[in-house]
Amino acid sequence: MAALLGLTLSLLSGLLTSPAAAEDPDLVYGIYFRSDWCPNCAILEPSLERARARSQGLPLKLLVIDLSASEADFRLALGEVLDRGLARHYNQYFGLTGFVLYAAADTGEVLDCVTRLHDADAIVRVENHVVEAVRSRPPYDRAPGGAALCPPPMRAPPPPLP
Repeated sequence: MAALLGLTLSLLSGLLTSPAAAEDPDLVYGIYFRSDWCPNCAILEPSLERARARSQGLPLKLLVIDLSASEADFRLALGEVLDRGLARHYNQYFGLTGFVLYAAADTGEVLDCVTRLHDADAIVRVENHVVEAVRSRPPYDRAPGGAALCPPPMRAPPPPLP
């Protein structure tokens, strides 16, 4: 696990994007931070599953960071997050579980979060709202006001590059 942490920290500059991520048609990424031992996840997951089944046509990709996954599965999930340029969110929130953070695919800006307080209908509304915000508002002016439900980050964001 120490080797994985060292590898992770060395990759978290936020500069990692792949050509595949650049061509991805998704407008929004949801990063679901979860684990098997998380009581909030046990409440959120049934609502999230129902919501995702109802909003499959949205250009939104859900990425799952599962702290209870095997090392191989964790590495695959981490690679997916890093390939999409979302390392800063992983770095800030790694260790917290029980929420989905929605970020714009083009800029990575945080748009909103859902927690155990959201039922399936509320999650569908949030997902529709964040997709519409990306479609209709300029970059860095898209957060529809719900980001207040995001938990406070565990770590400060990295400083901007010179």
